[in-house]
Amino acid sequence: MPISHVRLFFAVWPDVKTRENLGAVIGKVPACAGRMVSKDKLHITLLFLGRVSPEQARRLTEAAGRIRAGPFSLTIDKPGWWPRPKVLWLGVSVIPPELLALVNDLRRLAADLDLPVDSRPYEPHITYARKAGRPVLNLEFAPIDWDVREFCLVASDTCPDGAEYKILQRWSLAG
Repeated sequence: MPISHVRLFFAVWPDVKTRENLGAVIGKVPACAGRMVSKDKLHITLLFLGRVSPEQARRLTEAAGRIRAGPFSLTIDKPGWWPRPKVLWLGVSVIPPELLALVNDLRRLAADLDLPVDSRPYEPHITYARKAGRPVLNLEFAPIDWDVREFCLVASDTCPDGAEYKILQRWSLAG
């Protein structure tokens, strides 16, 4: 695969207040729970795209700019654990219809560019620990309200210490 390809995904990135609130919850988790994700890397993936060419990235950026989605609010209110990838996460009990509409718009955009699209039901979550051999029991926290006002395209580079992210473009959710 040519080195010019880049690994991309669409995401929503928490504002400073939300990030601090998430950090406070995650700070309650024992250090032995797995490899913790640093607070500045916390996000919700909207659509993982994988490796794309520079031309596909250009076309993705142009098409994403034409999406007309409105802002929405999330309530982060439940912890979770997926044993197969050994991931600890925080998620939502109620998925706003505006979020699902945005994800569906992004899936259509990717499919139009012949990029593979995950067909599983969308489950918004914030991964906060990897390589977690067991769930964190009794993680209690007050729900975190997050007003989502933008989405972004992010480049991801896998490194020995975990992924490095670079936000390439942001778009306002103004409707």
